[in-house]
Amino acid sequence: MAGTPVTLFQGPRGSSDERAALLFDGIEPTQVLSLDSLDELLFTVDTVDGTFGIIPLENNVNGEFTGVLSRLILTTEHCMVTQVRTLEEEIGAYGLVGNVIPREALVNADILPKFSSALRELDVEALPAETTYEACKAVVERGNPEMIAFAPKPVAESLGLVPVVTLAHHNQVLRTRYGLLQRDPILSNKSSRSTFLLWPKEDSVGTLSTMLEEFKVNSIDIASLRSFLFALDASHAFLFSVNNGLLDPKLQATLKTLVGQGVRVRLLGDYAIEDLLPIDTSVEKVRMIDGTANYDAEISRLSGGKA
Repeated sequence: MAGTPVTLFQGPRGSSDERAALLFDGIEPTQVLSLDSLDELLFTVDTVDGTFGIIPLENNVNGEFTGVLSRLILTTEHCMVTQVRTLEEEIGAYGLVGNVIPREALVNADILPKFSSALRELDVEALPAETTYEACKAVVERGNPEMIAFAPKPVAESLGLVPVVTLAHHNQVLRTRYGLLQRDPILSNKSSRSTFLLWPKEDSVGTLSTMLEEFKVNSIDIASLRSFLFALDASHAFLFSVNNGLLDPKLQATLKTLVGQGVRVRLLGDYAIEDLLPIDTSVEKVRMIDGTANYDAEISRLSGGKA
């Protein structure tokens, strides 16, 4: 489709990241392309107009946030997450026949911990697979009825596999939250949530309380807050999620005041995170908005020149 933006994901074809791309509004399936590395994805979206990126924000395999947002915060200059969607998939055992005692199971390493006890119980050997799709494909190609694959139902059934009865009670529902990454998006003035990074130039006692007072004065509803140290200069930075959109006049007034006081700002998008991610402080490149004139220019660009 001419003029349709290219959407990038990191990893092999058939991965959950590729399936997640179809959850987002306006994504054309024929324009979803794979890249080998996360850094390549972030760099491409950050520097090339007309590209989107699909990034995993968290998953429930280990109950933790991925490190992708850390890389986004610290290595890109113009990217924001503009939509957040949850990919929910029931993972089960599938084979060529349903009534079989399996001897080998192809399973992606990311989900292996969820099924390791079941495999030990039946004395089934676990074999690595790059993706759940590749696991199912290998079972079909090898034609061994004693070989199974752990995969989502739609993936397995698309290749003609059927549920394995002996392992049906071990099915697991996995959920991963994904973000749609975009360069300099036009934000909605109807949004009621946002996330941003504040980095004061003066790292001294009382710095955070001074910033929080500005939030209080303007009735900004803080949903979550995390502080951390940058390895670069041992200064503190603060990652906020608030129940106000980035174009909310009250939040704009608050951030503009803080910028005027020497606080640098990195706007991350009109979305919120219920808990906060670990920050990779070994990365030393951070683009911050410095000074009220630059802040006004950034807001004007993000509002399509209507601010």
